Amino acid sequence: MPPVSWGAGMLYITGSKAHSIRLREIAIERGLKLNEYGVWRGTECVARETEAEVYEALGLPYIPPPLRENSGEIERALQGSLPALVTREQIQGDLQTHSRWSDGQDTSEAMAQEALSQGYTYLALTDHVEMFAWQGDVFHLFRQRQREIERLNEQLAGRLVVLNGLEVNIDIDGTLDAPEELLKEAEIVVAGVHYGHGQEPEAMTRRLIRALEHPSVHILAHPTGRRFGKREPNDADWERVFRRAYELGKAVEVNGYTTRMDPPTPIARILEQSGAWVALGTDAHRASDLRMMTLAVGLAQRGWLTAERVLNTRPLPELRAWLKEVRG
Repeated sequence: MPPVSWGAGMLYITGSKAHSIRLREIAIERGLKLNEYGVWRGTECVARETEAEVYEALGLPYIPPPLRENSGEIERALQGSLPALVTREQIQGDLQTHSRWSDGQDTSEAMAQEALSQGYTYLALTDHVEMFAWQGDVFHLFRQRQREIERLNEQLAGRLVVLNGLEVNIDIDGTLDAPEELLKEAEIVVAGVHYGHGQEPEAMTRRLIRALEHPSVHILAHPTGRRFGKREPNDADWERVFRRAYELGKAVEVNGYTTRMDPPTPIARILEQSGAWVALGTDAHRASDLRMMTLAVGLAQRGWLTAERVLNTRPLPELRAWLKEVRG
């Protein structure tokens, strides 16, 4: 492909196929032809060097790559109402991470230092409740970690604030596998399904809604539970689940861990349409995993999510106000 046709070629090759087909139909409707070499009017090439030029020649504004699925983006572009997608630069912190206090590979300090290097102002350490229990008295260990976080925050001197959080399992019936008093002590609680996958959709729907209705829960983590190469996404009535999250003022996670990328794009679109808050998390289990926020943002973009809907774009005072508001 000649360098002069790079824009048209990139658009043609990267697709999606359905988006490319629709663009070619628009070209025909306008008396043009679109291929990998450019936009043509007869034998004259009228656009090819950049993707933006190609869209302009077709009477369209530039459409960002995450939206190119022929799932309404062209109609929105024609109306001038494409969403301003959330960007990595707008993310102020990570809302699901793990340290050596549970199954993470790095210390709280190492996680905090990497968070600083990512430009964050806050980091939620959400170690698994049951792994505290495996190591001994869960309250003693949780409070020991709390003291460590307090010392760490003193050392950080406001450059970054580490939040004392927990991740809790959602049992088969939707109850939470953790002592009530412990959940109340945590600054932020994320709840997710880690076992009992593959329930019938109605049972899974009731399970997730019941967990969301727990007064201590802030965020529904990795909602479908999928793991690449291990298990398919759980099925549920996602419109009902996300609508209940919206009604409760709670958040649903978009998880950027490489083997999760949860929820899948079609379900992320349902989440966007629900109006519920969204929390971006890497589910990091080592400091370097915090860099996966780029993947979480990319998945959020594919779901058409804007910064206004993403909790992590909020400064710490606003986030803390929301955490308190959720608990009444």
